[in-house]
Amino acid sequence: MNPLDYGPMENVGKLERANPLPLGVYYVDVFEFKFDRFREWLELNQENESVAVISSAMHTDESPDRQWVLFEVKKPTMFPQKDLGFPTVAPKGKATTEDDTVQKPGADDFKLPVEDFFGGLFSGGTALLIIAALWMLGERSGRR
Repeated sequence: MNPLDYGPMENVGKLERANPLPLGVYYVDVFEFKFDRFREWLELNQENESVAVISSAMHTDESPDRQWVLFEVKKPTMFPQKDLGFPTVAPKGKATTEDDTVQKPGADDFKLPVEDFFGGLFSGGTALLIIAALWMLGERSGRR
């Protein structure tokens, strides 16, 4: 089954592969083993006013820790792609929130392939009857 069959997914932005980064708003997820490298890049570019942080969120309840950062590039600047990957173009510019950057289908859009195949067959007590019938068949075949 094609993942698109689960319903439309919101566009959460595209990876920016240009280096230096062009003017614009981007977000990046930085994991704890890369915090120092990101901090170095950020401090250098904040000093020369090339980059400004718009918002960020730290997640220490995950392993490894992760920080989501939304930032604006005010002057083209080199991004350490080899160390940090590619930043993503923020889909709503400065108004982008972390929730806007998560790509997943809604709960109502998600259906298992078996539901498509069997339709409403397993609704209500029908599933219980099928399970009971299969159990009884298994019991009979075991007595032979």
